[in-house]
Amino acid sequence: MPRLNTPVAARPDYFDRNPLTVSASSATAGVEDTAATELEAYTVPTDRKAFVNIIYGRSLVRVAFTSSTVNDEITVRVGFTPNGQAEQFIESMMQSSSVVAQGDSENFDAASAVMMLAGDKLDIDFIIDGDAAGAGRVRLRVGFSIIEFDA
Repeated sequence: MPRLNTPVAARPDYFDRNPLTVSASSATAGVEDTAATELEAYTVPTDRKAFVNIIYGRSLVRVAFTSSTVNDEITVRVGFTPNGQAEQFIESMMQSSSVVAQGDSENFDAASAVMMLAGDKLDIDFIIDGDAAGAGRVRLRVGFSIIEFDA
């Protein structure tokens, strides 16, 4: 027979189970062409869960990319890897143009409702694919805020 009533002793909400705010941010002074490079990462510890509050990213071109034949691309992406599974990109930001000028910028702010389990990973990385001369330089700033609590 199915149970039709709720348990007498309810489990407390996540914010009452030893919460810990985990925040991280990184900035680069000026980056040239590069392959995928991780700026920030967070993995949920054993016996904990985590709730992602916000993820943000900013890019600012400090020295122009001046290729006239190839599109220059600046990509910042947020990856989520469930424990034991493949990475999924949940947010990204890209500037792409044959001329990415000094002062060009892109931003993203992702208010999130992602619940992470033990072993899940969140990472923020970037790729800069500029012209062959490698003239361009970019300043990047990324970060996140997470509430971690007992599972």
